[in-house]
Amino acid sequence: MPEGTLTVEQAQQHILQDITAIKHTERAALHSALGRILASDITAHFDVPPHLNSAMDGYAFASTETVSDQPLNIVGTSFAGKPYLEPVKAGECVRIMTGAVVPDGCDTVEMQENCQRDGNQLTLNTTPKTGSYIRHPGDDIPAGTRVLSTGHKLNAADLGLLASLGMSEVDVIRRPRVAFCSTGDELKSIGQPLGIGDI
Repeated sequence: MPEGTLTVEQAQQHILQDITAIKHTERAALHSALGRILASDITAHFDVPPHLNSAMDGYAFASTETVSDQPLNIVGTSFAGKPYLEPVKAGECVRIMTGAVVPDGCDTVEMQENCQRDGNQLTLNTTPKTGSYIRHPGDDIPAGTRVLSTGHKLNAADLGLLASLGMSEVDVIRRPRVAFCSTGDELKSIGQPLGIGDI
């Protein structure tokens, strides 16, 4: 190698020695944050899920008030976006969809495949297990949990997570600014005539 020249590795090492970490931060909208680097920890400020909800399509009722061979009276339906708001009494049940809020008075959900419906009457084909198919507040993420750390590079799954936490913006490190320059006595400005060997 000619005297005074560097290997690629040596040149890279010189560059790395002069690089300092970017400290400037900015707010980025969630839809444009893919691939960005987090500037601060992300903490859940509420439980996910935030309420008791059903893990199955089925029927919600109070297991302690249920007799296996006695039909339950179906009094309503709880949808994921439209919960049943009345308390459910002994001998009653509510049709419930996956993700729907479990009504007051219910402690168990039985999947629809294990039930027999006849009009507004419901018969359970199995003995219910108290608490079955119910997701509790914080089962996925308890409030106060650090879900992402400073320096993490955001991927698509992370953006979904942040959206589930109600975030529309996030603090990120400013992107690096890169400049290119060309050198050489053969270079000419735009519009200048080119001599032999010029570009």
